[in-house]
This record gives sequence, C-alpha cells and structure tokens, in this order.
Amino acid sequence: MSSEIVAQLIINDVEIRCDTPYNPAFVEDLKRTLRFPDRKWDADDKIWIIALRHEQTIITLCRKHYGDVQIVRPKRASASTQSRPASTAVQTPYDVLHVKPTAPVEVIGAAYRALARKYHPDISGSPDAHQRMLELNSAYQKIGVRE
Repeated sequence: MSSEIVAQLIINDVEIRCDTPYNPAFVEDLKRTLRFPDRKWDADDKIWIIALRHEQTIITLCRKHYGDVQIVRPKRASASTQSRPASTAVQTPYDVLHVKPTAPVEVIGAAYRALARKYHPDISGSPDAHQRMLELNSAYQKIGVRE
C-alpha cells in the first residue's frame, strides 16, 4: 500500500470535516483563504471544520499541499432502507467505513477515527450509536489495518 500522506475530506449535508497531517504551509494558506466562521479548528477532534460552500476551495488547497485527497460522502439512510431489517442490507467492511477497497492504510485509519468520533456512544445522542460502534469496530478489525 502507498505510504503517501493523504488529506481526507468528509463531506456531509452540513459541513466539511478536513482531516490532514499537520502542515504549517497548509494552515497558513487555509487561514489566508477562508476566514472565521467559514473555517474553524476543532481541537478535540483535531480537524478543520469548513463551511459547505467552500468545497472546491478546500479540495484545491488539499491537493496543493498533500497531492491526493480522499473524499468521503457518508450515505444518508432513505426511508425505505430505514424500515428494512439490518440483516437484509449486505455491506462490506469498506462500505461500513465509507472507503474504497484500494484506499491507503492512512485513509482507512482516518475514516475509522472520524466515524468513531461521530458515533461513539459517549458522544453521539443517537439511539443506535452503540450498534454503529460495534459495526465500525468489526469492519476495522476485518480489514486488518495495523497502524
């Protein structure tokens, strides 16, 4: 697998979560290009939160400083899939972590950490948070990533 440093952008309906290794030049460009409140540093999760309207800007900045950009768009459950029992939906571990099977180890780890922060039962108010964490942990173990 590639050991290239990769930027990961998790784009949902509300915001862009930018998970990158520390790079002072990237931080300087980000602060110069996007002003507060369109960009915020989340010290707990150690990621940048970017306003959704700046999607192309943050992709361009990440490509400039990191080369490769992994873009993750978590799938929203539709009303039809919510009413089906979980056993009828077949997902691979890669589907659960929202990554491609060819994703580098760093991207898989970053995706796992981002989703774990989102769905951890101590943080998430979701009634299915415990089940989601079990699915995430199982998927991560099945892929066998060793960081």
